[in-house]
Amino acid sequence: MSSQPSSGPSRRAVVTTAAWVLPTVSAALAAPLAVASTAPAPEPLTLGPDGAVVSDGESTISLRGFAATTEAGSRPQTVQLAYSSPITGPSSAAVDSETGEFEVTVNVSGFYAGASSGQEFTGTVSASITGGTSVSVTVEVIAPRTAPGETTGTINFSPNQYRGSEVDGVTIFPTLTGVVTVNRGALPAEVILSFSDVSEGRVDLRRDAGLLVPINPTTGAFSVDGVYNAITGGENPFGFIYAGVNNAANVTYGLAVAELDG
Repeated sequence: MSSQPSSGPSRRAVVTTAAWVLPTVSAALAAPLAVASTAPAPEPLTLGPDGAVVSDGESTISLRGFAATTEAGSRPQTVQLAYSSPITGPSSAAVDSETGEFEVTVNVSGFYAGASSGQEFTGTVSASITGGTSVSVTVEVIAPRTAPGETTGTINFSPNQYRGSEVDGVTIFPTLTGVVTVNRGALPAEVILSFSDVSEGRVDLRRDAGLLVPINPTTGAFSVDGVYNAITGGENPFGFIYAGVNNAANVTYGLAVAELDG
């Protein structure tokens, strides 16, 4: 019985062909791994949010940033800060060594002193690190709107930043000064003080003479002496003092803020 020749490929041909196909499949599977390993590096320095709006008489706003690890494997310890007048804030901020994050409390109260009802102002906050890398964001401030004939007032520290000096184991600050204004009627009698929260090992602001300070009934000026930081030697020690007015006339004065360094 004669056998018919087969028209299909031989077993050897099939095995040989398959052996050439496999490397092609392996290369295709490896391609996504190569793409994943080329993820873009993070920006060396960021700050935000950009275009933040401060209104309703608020005096401060917090910005957050990030400083990346350099190619050498180190991370900046501090970020230098600058502001367009009349915005103020700390001159530097400490960078978290693990996360690279930092926070900045920006003070905009200086704008309100000479602002008219509803006036707007756009300022700039800039952060920089050693090596020349910098970033800037804008902050928009809107003064409170007042109706015609409405009684309004303001309260501000002037200046709004003070540096203390160490005396007998505590950091004593110079006399803080400010002024209260009202567009009609009598000035309030007293300023009420408060301080930012205690930061363990860094800042514990106090005033043994109490938290009520008289206002000059003619000029509106007030002064605050005897303020001190009970903690010395802390890293980057700074905090804030706040001044407000308690009055029965339902006049909105806002809240004055001053930065205390040391």
